[in-house]
Amino acid sequence: MFERMPPGMATFFARWFIPFLVFLEYLGIVTFLILFPTTYALVRIEFEQHWYIVTDRSLRIRTGVLSLSESTMSFANIQQVEVKQGPIQRLLGLADVRVRSAGGGDSSGEDGGEEMHTGVFHSVDNAEEIRDLILARLRTLSLIHI
Repeated sequence: MFERMPPGMATFFARWFIPFLVFLEYLGIVTFLILFPTTYALVRIEFEQHWYIVTDRSLRIRTGVLSLSESTMSFANIQQVEVKQGPIQRLLGLADVRVRSAGGGDSSGEDGGEEMHTGVFHSVDNAEEIRDLILARLRTLSLIHI
């Protein structure tokens, strides 16, 4: 390859370009070795900070590390409970439980102006049990109000 190049170009490749590529390769490896444990630690902290509480009248969902978000949804306002599972979640035996409730606020929702507030139990291994518990509480609440 170097025989067909002009002498200045061969010197450039041998002296600067190839060592630069080797430097970039080592830089990539070092970056990976630093970011892998850092990413693992952040994901683990995020996982540990998630919690869900289902009481007899409401459910509470808390998420976030840097930006903490906690929401409480009353069973009186819950309109939809669904279990969603992607292919990787199915492989791992996990699923998401999405709970939607009627809510106020702006009318920029997807459903023709009706804003729906959503609470999500992310990647739980007992999604059907959580769904059944919420539906049982909804049935109990509707019997009390009749």
